[in-house]
Amino acid sequence: MCLLSLLCGAKRKGSFYCFADIDDQSGIMGFSIEQGTYIFAPLPEMADNDHMSPYLLTCGSWVLVAGYIFGHTKELLQVTIWEFEKENVHSSSSSWWKEIARMPPSLSEDFKRISMNCSKWCIGVGDCTCFIVSGQGNRKFRKVAEVVVYSVTENAWSWLPSRPVDTTSSSSEECYELAMAFEPRLDMKVE
Repeated sequence: MCLLSLLCGAKRKGSFYCFADIDDQSGIMGFSIEQGTYIFAPLPEMADNDHMSPYLLTCGSWVLVAGYIFGHTKELLQVTIWEFEKENVHSSSSSWWKEIARMPPSLSEDFKRISMNCSKWCIGVGDCTCFIVSGQGNRKFRKVAEVVVYSVTENAWSWLPSRPVDTTSSSSEECYELAMAFEPRLDMKVE
């Protein structure tokens, strides 16, 4: 049985990629729009009883899977990024993915602490992968979102500045964050 998740799609150089589950194996399905062919690449294997919450992204010319790795106790262990290597599709499944980055310990410990019991997601913008945490803090003074950015071309991790929200005023409302990546940019001039 094949189950496709078209909500998590990415397009790159004439191919469309989406998550798929085939015979109880999760992976990405790649469709060549020009050639009318497809491939299936299982997701990277996890150690022991760990599991991944994956995000399929295109960043620049790369097709990536960014994953929040959780242990058997559902504790966030690591944030990892893999590059899909389409040219290796006909070899063993382990060579379809190349791990290109792990969040460094200096950021990872803060990210784990901040993201506990919060919503987490990931988007690709240009050559950057953005890891977003929302809903943290107490009701009196909480931040809208915390974002860690990984630049694929610079191989560098950094925090984006955050803006606290004062929820003590009588006009305060719950705030919900949603991040979207637009390509081309919304401020692009059209002639």
